[in-house]
Amino acid sequence: MRSIDIRPYFKAAVVASVMLAGNILAANADALKIGVSNAYVDTWRSQLLDTLNKANKPFVEKGITEDLIVQSGATNVQGQIGQIRSLINAGVNVLFVIPSSETALNPVLQEAVDAGVQVFSITQAVTSPKVYGVMVDQSKWATGHAQWLADTLGGKGDIVLLNGLAGAPANEQRVRTIAEFLKGYPELKVLNTANGDWDVVKAQQVMSSVFAAQPKIDGIWVSGAMSEGVLRALVSANPEKWPAVTGDTNLGYLRLWKKALEKQPSFRSVGVFDPPGIEATAALKIAIKLAEGRKFKDGVLEGENHNFIFVKDPAPMGADKLDAVLAENKDRPDSFFLDYEMPDADIEALFK
Repeated sequence: MRSIDIRPYFKAAVVASVMLAGNILAANADALKIGVSNAYVDTWRSQLLDTLNKANKPFVEKGITEDLIVQSGATNVQGQIGQIRSLINAGVNVLFVIPSSETALNPVLQEAVDAGVQVFSITQAVTSPKVYGVMVDQSKWATGHAQWLADTLGGKGDIVLLNGLAGAPANEQRVRTIAEFLKGYPELKVLNTANGDWDVVKAQQVMSSVFAAQPKIDGIWVSGAMSEGVLRALVSANPEKWPAVTGDTNLGYLRLWKKALEKQPSFRSVGVFDPPGIEATAALKIAIKLAEGRKFKDGVLEGENHNFIFVKDPAPMGADKLDAVLAENKDRPDSFFLDYEMPDADIEALFK
């Protein structure tokens, strides 16, 4: 992907409490043993794990890290607690967690910290001040395309909100953010709120039912990773007036968007970026620098608990970019999300 330069869109904010064990790894002369805990499986997270594994390979070859130890599966909070304890017992130095809860994992994450493990929550936040968070600012992400929808509709109309996986930290933060955002737009009326679980098939099923019950919809806000399902339901329902839809930048959605425009040229959408690899690969490189004893620069750290690393996605793409993007990615599958990594120079700029 060469046509969109992410550097102007990237901002890193790293927050570190003095309680975080940044020097512990520096004393370890062996290759870093990194564990990954993931409690939900979908195409986006599968791509994240694949990208993280590929990013780690050069460090393995140099003897800096070992192969990742990955505990991944569809499970609940208790299951993820078991994953984390298994990784602690395996002797990991660094732990990446894609959390299933903002608060429920804090005690087991404290167990990891007490065992000398440097812990990172990636893509989604936990409330523990002892854990680094590496993620997109979910509030800004949610309001970004909510603003696009509000502007597109002229600040009024009947809308549907399709949320992600109930209970997941990113979803809960987005839900809270959208509720607050809509207070500023009293003429945007929410007809229906549903969960698509960030799953294309479920999103299509849910929205097919919504279209059957409420054929007159002006706009649909989608919480990422499942807009292809929404658009498939819309194409099938083919209402007299198509609603505006906040879309994704996975190739399945982008290809379907292009076809939909041939059928309905007035269809309005936007491609919202949420690259699977940018947060995880940034966490990997930051963890290695901390292991080398590097310190963050003064002034780059922010956040209530001084423990977050925010990365900013590229600006949303419009229909005018479809042809170029699809041509560049013609050999990739529909499930592929346009992906990026934080440039090494930007990571280096965080450190003294």
